[in-house]
Amino acid sequence: MMRCSPRHVPLLILTAALFLPLQSLRAQSAQDISAARNALLGEVVSLMRARVLPVMQEWKTQFDAQLSPRDRDALEALREQHAMLRNIIRNNLRTRHALWEKRDHRGFLSIRGLLQTNYQDRRKLFSDAARLADRNRKAFGLLDARIDSAAEEWRGASIRLFVDWFTKHRGVISPAMNTPHREELARLMATCKNIGLDQLQDRAKAAFLLWDGEDFTSEIFQTGLPESPLFDGTPTSEQVLFIESASPDPFPEGTQIRFLLTESGATTVRVLNAQGRQVRVLIQEELPVGKHLTTFDASALPPGQYYILVETRDAFDAISVRRSR
Repeated sequence: MMRCSPRHVPLLILTAALFLPLQSLRAQSAQDISAARNALLGEVVSLMRARVLPVMQEWKTQFDAQLSPRDRDALEALREQHAMLRNIIRNNLRTRHALWEKRDHRGFLSIRGLLQTNYQDRRKLFSDAARLADRNRKAFGLLDARIDSAAEEWRGASIRLFVDWFTKHRGVISPAMNTPHREELARLMATCKNIGLDQLQDRAKAAFLLWDGEDFTSEIFQTGLPESPLFDGTPTSEQVLFIESASPDPFPEGTQIRFLLTESGATTVRVLNAQGRQVRVLIQEELPVGKHLTTFDASALPPGQYYILVETRDAFDAISVRRSR
């Protein structure tokens, strides 16, 4: 066992004296950041509970009252399906993240297949809701106008709330932007600044029809985002399943990988063999938003299954390909 000589003891004491306050400072900083984050979410919840939720519930009641009994029953059925599917997608996304962390590529591909089906089902629900809205143009047109009018009011209120919050917590937030908390805080602030209403589109208005009328404010602390029937923080299909294809597959010597980035940034494209060992790095650079293409030349590699992994700062995806004999 290594012994400390007497001349080392003062140095060890000094090191411990410096290290322990640093640990305490980091812990306190994390607590301060968490408190500031929760304060912002609390303010957002208060705004949405007092001014957004009651209005949306009124919209829903008024829109439903204008439907024929047949369309009302059809819409209720869509709402039940949407509520169940939303929970399924979120559970599968959590499982997907856990499998990626464990480097369980086989399990990851399995859950990826389930999510492909989930997102296809969600697109169908949106299409069905849009068709129902088209059959009830007058009622939906009135709803559309109400949403546009109220969104401006809510956006202004949330921006004022955000400015007041940031002014109060500037001493905690500004230093935190140079810590690992930066990305989470930036995403939270960008969304809370106008409660997601900058992303309000026609699809969001159709999505509102699928809301079952439940209190959505209780979910905000769980998700960390100010979700509402007009803004769903669940990642889109394009953000999750962004490797579009590998062609050809299977392939004799090489294949082309196509993928879509919804945000620019550092991107790595790697190839692993069936045992999970890295055999190629196809891309490791900053890439812009948009579609990208890279080639996997496997002419010097043995036949078999390979995993293509694409990673960015905030997203990841993987597919499998096979080199034929």
